[in-house]
Amino acid sequence: MKNIVAEYFRKAGEKISFEEHATNNYEKIVYSDIVFLSIAESGAMGCPGELLVATKREQSVKWYCFNMMVDSFDELCNFYPPLKTFNCGIFGKASGIQDGWNHVDLGCGNHLLVRDDYIDAFELAVKFVKPKHPGEVYACWRGIAQMLLSGEKKKSFSIGGITIEFAVGPSIEPDANVDEMEIEQLEEYLAKLEEQLDEIEADEPEDDDSDEYEEWEEQCEELRDLIDEVQERLEELQG
Repeated sequence: MKNIVAEYFRKAGEKISFEEHATNNYEKIVYSDIVFLSIAESGAMGCPGELLVATKREQSVKWYCFNMMVDSFDELCNFYPPLKTFNCGIFGKASGIQDGWNHVDLGCGNHLLVRDDYIDAFELAVKFVKPKHPGEVYACWRGIAQMLLSGEKKKSFSIGGITIEFAVGPSIEPDANVDEMEIEQLEEYLAKLEEQLDEIEADEPEDDDSDEYEEWEEQCEELRDLIDEVQERLEELQG
């Protein structure tokens, strides 16, 4: 069964098409769209220095490929600030992982950062691969990521007679620094927040006395506050 699942995800990964590896792609990436990002240390097995970025906006999934030995590290940090604090460490023991992200050891100097709202679904899929070592996760993580990003909020699929079910919720970023954003970035961020609010409001729990409903209300309120903050900042910049 492990081999069937791993092959299934590997084939999904083969369908990935990367955006052209070029400097002018830096500005195309919006931080709030990034869901998966892999980092290969300078001496990693595979492709040393490689940085793979998987993004999702609405139903559009895009992958980008960079290399920290060739591309500007400052530019990479501009669209993905958590790189500034990330420390690969040794033997997969990474540190400096910022809130909102989760580290997955891919073995031999390779690392993966997964956004909070996708980590549960990712780990569930990995369980079906039953890896004996991180290298087996390395072999199929792209396929897992592609399937999660390509799916809807709730999804299930069958492999070898076993059904895998998972749910992915929208990401809320209360720590985004609105004051440092330009007008275009604010407009993109605002659209993302409004999309997230629509998704959450459409998934209102039936029992308004439940803990789930209380959590839902808190999420909605948090997003509305963020939207107000972004709109106020936009009005300031636009005069």
